[in-house]
Amino acid sequence: MSWKINESNERDHEYFDTLLKDYGIYIKIVAIMVAICVAACAFIEVQLQARLARLEYTVAAVDDLQFEVERLNEKAYLDENSAYAAYAAETSEPDIVVYGYNPDIPLSPDLQIALENTCDIYGVPYALALAVAETESGFNPDADNGQCFGLMQINRLVFSELRAEGIEPENYYGNIEAGVKILAGHMAAFGGNYNKALLAYNCGERGATEKIEAGQESSAYTEKVMSRYALWLEKLE
Repeated sequence: MSWKINESNERDHEYFDTLLKDYGIYIKIVAIMVAICVAACAFIEVQLQARLARLEYTVAAVDDLQFEVERLNEKAYLDENSAYAAYAAETSEPDIVVYGYNPDIPLSPDLQIALENTCDIYGVPYALALAVAETESGFNPDADNGQCFGLMQINRLVFSELRAEGIEPENYYGNIEAGVKILAGHMAAFGGNYNKALLAYNCGERGATEKIEAGQESSAYTEKVMSRYALWLEKLE
């Protein structure tokens, strides 16, 4: 009886060995195909990442080129208008009119044009920006009180943040853009309310929010700016 069991076990082993021999080749082929597919997927992923990197580089290069073209166009515009404006400021001829230049504003022609153009870009009323510049620095682009600098009196605490955005606050034009940009941000944050935006410009958005929550929506500073704003609206008409 035992010899029959052993014989049966031997036949089973032989059967499984035969199966392994018959299907082992297929298993190896499948394993090789899987390995090839994995390698191909990895290669495709590398190629896609490389193409994506090249695409991102190209987009960045195009953006940089567009920015440079806009900067050069702006510079050419300023140079052209500044020359005419300077001549208009020095002559008594009443027929000379230069877009972007107003002899009532105690700023050089190029800074006037830069301020007005920047206001157009950020959606800030030109008269309001003039009122802020007058209140903050008395239209002095070199004004420096130790903590704040320039025509728009930009706080030195935000210099690094502005520079990371490509704005140089110690440059006349950069200082103008910084001030107008900050003012536009406060106007957006407070739903276009000039008093609240000016309060934030003077004491920061957090400080303004605390004052507003305490029931104070204006200050001596905001009242002064708004009074100058009304005057500049009249002069610019």
